[in-house]
Amino acid sequence: MELPFGKSRAEDSRISRLVDLWERAQSAASHPAGCMCRGVLMPSIDPRMLEDDILDYLQTRYEDVGHTRLSAVIEGRRGQLMVSGRVQRFEEWLPSLEGLPPEDRDIILDDLERSLQSFEPLDRGGFACY
Repeated sequence: MELPFGKSRAEDSRISRLVDLWERAQSAASHPAGCMCRGVLMPSIDPRMLEDDILDYLQTRYEDVGHTRLSAVIEGRRGQLMVSGRVQRFEEWLPSLEGLPPEDRDIILDDLERSLQSFEPLDRGGFACY
């Protein structure tokens, strides 16, 4: 039997929801083979670049409103993304936010959810043409 110390089921479901939204955002950012907007290739955005774009927006937002601690968390993650070699994936990084004070964690998770939800209208079964 495993006891989930420090975690609530609600927190686990929030992380799961963000992972689902992240998967959909990645699929919305690719074009299928034969798409006339790009020819016959299937270009897709590197997940690290997609994540960095989202985090860049959040970091600027946190700096603008004086959330220096949140800005530092996001800046640290963005630094990890730019390291060559294996980088901790987004879904692996999310649980590390559990170490933040609850109010900070809620702000970041809510903002990530809103940002990732903005990709939902683009996800049409994995196809989006801009």
